[in-house]
Amino acid sequence: MKKYDVFHKTVRGASHIGRGTPCEDASTSFASVQENEKYYIAAVADGHGDPACVRSGAGAQKAVDIALDCLRIFAEAVLHPDTELDSIKEDLFLARKREQHMKQLTDTILSRWSQAIYADLINNPLTDAELQAVGNSAADYYYWLKAADSNLFEEGNPQTCASKKLEHFYGTTLMAALLVDDMLILLHQGDGRCDVFYQDGSVDQPIPWDDRCQGNVTTSLCDADAAVSVRTCVIDLSEKPILACYLGSDGVEDSFRNMEGTHVFYRKLSCKLIAHGLPNFLNYLEQTLPEFSTEGSRDDISVAGIVDLDALSSHTAEFQEIAEAYDRKEKIYVLQYKQEEYRKRLNEDMPRKLDILRRQLDALFNELTDLQTKKEQCENTLHRLRQEYTAFESDTEKLKQEQDDAFPKFAIEEACRNIINIPQYHPADAVQFEKKPQETQEYIAKQEFLLQQIATLQKNVDKAQQEYQAYKSKYKQAQEALRAIETALEELSAREESDRKDEDNG
Repeated sequence: MKKYDVFHKTVRGASHIGRGTPCEDASTSFASVQENEKYYIAAVADGHGDPACVRSGAGAQKAVDIALDCLRIFAEAVLHPDTELDSIKEDLFLARKREQHMKQLTDTILSRWSQAIYADLINNPLTDAELQAVGNSAADYYYWLKAADSNLFEEGNPQTCASKKLEHFYGTTLMAALLVDDMLILLHQGDGRCDVFYQDGSVDQPIPWDDRCQGNVTTSLCDADAAVSVRTCVIDLSEKPILACYLGSDGVEDSFRNMEGTHVFYRKLSCKLIAHGLPNFLNYLEQTLPEFSTEGSRDDISVAGIVDLDALSSHTAEFQEIAEAYDRKEKIYVLQYKQEEYRKRLNEDMPRKLDILRRQLDALFNELTDLQTKKEQCENTLHRLRQEYTAFESDTEKLKQEQDDAFPKFAIEEACRNIINIPQYHPADAVQFEKKPQETQEYIAKQEFLLQQIATLQKNVDKAQQEYQAYKSKYKQAQEALRAIETALEELSAREESDRKDEDNG
């Protein structure tokens, strides 16, 4: 039998870190390399994110631990021909008997997992915070707890005392793989994906899919029909030898828009595994999977695998080429998506925004024109006032001269009036002269006011011109951004077409 290597790694998701919630995934792997007793196991479990599944992380850990133990027992039964199960290998390739063996295996896992759940509830009762989170199920729990305290378990079985099953507190998925004696045995309940790579470099997902697993909905070990809904698969490695079997929680597949992305993810992992070697590869996963979660699904990430490193090494160049082609295609897709989004914005938002900008530009232009007109009017008024003021100064000088010329006559008349005590007489010209200084000040004040008004109008004109130029700049930038995206898309499309022609010619 060939030598394989196993690995597993679980990291806390970005959304869990952000919310301050614990990791709800779990994974494990095991390799027995003793002579005549070689087998390899990998398993992952994804605890449910439902707030009522208050111990889903513990449920996931118990699931992988129990699956590992049951698969070890099953592998040793296959490898030891002196047991009562000495025909189990042959039976696994007969449909009816294979179903019997697989059901016995999965029933054992489910039963032991359920027993472990109730044992944990006895040893670690729900806290007040957990009771609040489970909501209406708290009544079922109290009913069960009362029976537990009264030692009323039928035949020592705590499950029988629950009015409703309480396993959903620990709800989780489970996916596991056992490679033993040229057989790859797979079992799966819930979401997540298993990618199997074959010696010709091809890949598929051989475990039958459950269509109930859609979006955030998944089947679970805690389901009432879990015993009949667990999917299984057996691959004869003598007919279809494999390079690797990878198991991943849904945090992996949800990071991609299609399943091709999931396949490429495991191809890249294969290349990194060959490049780093197994011990350093685990450090690589520890460092990169958190970033992968942040940029992708933001969920907890679990990966585990059984790999033939020698056979896998001959495919790294092919896998790398496929990965690079996929990355180029994804880059084009992202640009096309962005272009489509820009087009939608142009079709939906941009006409409205451009219309608003045009109206704002028109309004600013009209305001600018109005301000310039007012400025010209003020300048004309100021010019007229200056002319009037000049004429007024000339009149004032003339009146002063007339007053000087008339002063002796005024003096004689005033003296006569004082003597004969007659009413005071003021010639019209003298009264007009007395009023002129006051009118001079009014003209000066009016001139200063108009100068201030012109300065204010000039500031408003300058501001309106600046805003007008800013809006024109924004409008131009929006058009340039759209043209840049279209140019980049055309360049990448041309490159993709060139690569396709090179592949055809090659």
